[in-house]
Amino acid sequence: MPDALKTDERKVRGCSSTVWLHAEREGDRVVYLADSDAVLVRGLVALLLRVYSGERAEDVLATQPTFIERIGLNANLSPNRASGLSAMVTQIRKQALDALMAWKRNRPTEVTPISSRVIDPDRPLQSRPPTAGDVDDNGALSKR
Repeated sequence: MPDALKTDERKVRGCSSTVWLHAEREGDRVVYLADSDAVLVRGLVALLLRVYSGERAEDVLATQPTFIERIGLNANLSPNRASGLSAMVTQIRKQALDALMAWKRNRPTEVTPISSRVIDPDRPLQSRPPTAGDVDDNGALSKR
């Protein structure tokens, strides 16, 4: 991780060692960079990055960190290290959620008609003809 990215905003809160975590969005994927001032913690964060970095943001959010228990890592960490590892996972997931929301904001949905994706400030909004969703159960136009 470049020193320029080791800023206070990128520090993981809840770790007794200093850990910096940076996420970059590449389409619907999240690439993480991280470092720590402690060798053991640097190894822990490298393990997390091996699992989560480069994956789709949705997959990061869907992947619970059960591998930590499966490999027995949680049983061999001090309470402080385990708490720090949990804080790192929480930060990774938060950044994945932020990346996913940004990706979805920048991408029109398939059900959004092309004509409604961009509003031209120089043209007045034009009314559209009623659709089936605008009609109530009695066949009258609903007032939305």
